Amino acid sequence: MARFSSFHRKDARLPEQLQRAMAAEAEASREARAKVIAADGEMRASKALKEASLVIDQSPSALQLRYLQAHYVSRRKADVEDTIILMSNNLIA
Repeated sequence: MARFSSFHRKDARLPEQLQRAMAAEAEASREARAKVIAADGEMRASKALKEASLVIDQSPSALQLRYLQAHYVSRRKADVEDTIILMSNNLIA
């Protein structure tokens, strides 16, 4: 077991160039993690879109409902009131 008879504190500042290099490395690491998170989000979104396309394929009226929902949301955000006239798909030749 080692014993110390005295302890002297020394100013242990890192050189500015080393601080900049460490900061650049940390920033690069954060950017890399952000890219991985974004890619994961895109992958999940693409899987959800694939599932939605399967539902719409099974029920064509689901596409019409989705269109109406998107239209309603976009018009509501624009604070615009309008009238929507629904037509049956059977009328279109």
